[in-house]
Amino acid sequence: MGKNVDSEVWQSLGEQDADWAVESKPGRRYGGWANDLEAFYATGRHRVEQALALVPDVEYGKAIDWGSGTGRLAFTLAEKFERVTCVDISKSMQATLRSRAAERGISNLDIVHVPDFNPDASHDFGLSLITMMHFSNREAVKEALEAMVAGLKPGGWMIVEIPESAHSTRAKVQPGYWAYRVLRRVGFTAKFLYAKGFTGMRILFIPRAWVAGVLADAGADVVRTTEDKGTSHQFIWYVAQKRTE
Repeated sequence: MGKNVDSEVWQSLGEQDADWAVESKPGRRYGGWANDLEAFYATGRHRVEQALALVPDVEYGKAIDWGSGTGRLAFTLAEKFERVTCVDISKSMQATLRSRAAERGISNLDIVHVPDFNPDASHDFGLSLITMMHFSNREAVKEALEAMVAGLKPGGWMIVEIPESAHSTRAKVQPGYWAYRVLRRVGFTAKFLYAKGFTGMRILFIPRAWVAGVLADAGADVVRTTEDKGTSHQFIWYVAQKRTE
């Protein structure tokens, strides 16, 4: 298995079932979004509108979409902002994003692989939903949060979604993820395992104080949080603003 587990998993999912990996709704696995892409992108529109309602004084210059996938959020952000920086670890998903943007005539996206992101303090807004929860460890989350803050202008806003807890022991332990890791180590391919129901996705649960502390150290203060008791996890949206000093 490759050294970067996140990269391998999301590259593979981007090749096999990208939209389901982005929006994992029941009944949509194995290409279930393919003939209903408008519904897929409508879920992103709803989420973007929810997010922007929490930051009414945001400027609409540049936005960061961290974990852009196939553009579920980015296409709506592109309607509202002058430019959108789409950051992702999966080049296969970025290829799909680029192709679909071209089909729709969306030309104000800058598609950036995670290692190539330049945090130049030029963005007014940053958004990352159902993304950092799938990182391998907290250090990866810390690096992403720091990069997002560094990419914002002073006074810029960001919203990040990270689950705090699980509703069941199974959701917390995630046996499927650990089975995937073991089976990859003994030689089964990611494609074979996905066909057998193993995705390689994991979910991190991170205390609020840790997230707020990382953001504070990076130069952004959490202004408010919102909660969503999902079907298996307690999700938290962190609304933070970069300091102007």
